Amino acid sequence: MTGRAARAADLVEQLPGDDEGKRRLGVILSQVSGEITVAQACAAIGVRPSRYYELRESALEGARQGLELKPAGRPRTVLAEPPELLAVRRERDELERENDRLRVTQEVLQALPGAMMWARSRDGESQKKGAGPVRSRARRGKGVPR
Repeated sequence: MTGRAARAADLVEQLPGDDEGKRRLGVILSQVSGEITVAQACAAIGVRPSRYYELRESALEGARQGLELKPAGRPRTVLAEPPELLAVRRERDELERENDRLRVTQEVLQALPGAMMWARSRDGESQKKGAGPVRSRARRGKGVPR
């Protein structure tokens, strides 16, 4: 390909946007391509070198993001789930938690001999007749010397 290479500033002038932003981008691209020094770029933009490096990093990051590969085609549209489905899922999650709780309770009852006597149902009634807290003889008033 023959012809002269386009200058960065000339390419930036053709872009849409405000003039100050295009001017700064043109200066940054000129510095990155080696046409001017960092000191000249700072003087042209009117900033200190630390701020210039921040602006350059931001410009290069924006260019990188704009050039990243994206999936081909239109993005998928996410359809809202019907409220009935949400209710069913909530109920399923609640039942799974209850099932887990009951499984742990069953494992504990199987692991501890005699634990069934002390198990209490949700409403506070004992599951096995006669099951209740063990009281010492001293608390019942028997076997205590007088």
